[in-house]
Amino acid sequence: MTYAINNADLDLLSNACVPDGDIRHCVKVAEKALEIVRRIGGSVINQELVGRGALFHDLGKTKNP
Repeated sequence: MTYAINNADLDLLSNACVPDGDIRHCVKVAEKALEIVRRIGGSVINQELVGRGALFHDLGKTKNP
């Protein structure tokens, strides 16, 4: 099963007050992580777990106003 970053996850980051630049960074990290997973054995690795984990890796650094 392949995973693609979805708008609901991006909305979650935005609603958590993650700055746009940081969201772009998180998307790049997730894209790179998924590229690596697909190269090394995407059929046996949970791509959604890797992709979403990479996408949300900076979520804990946000500060709500």
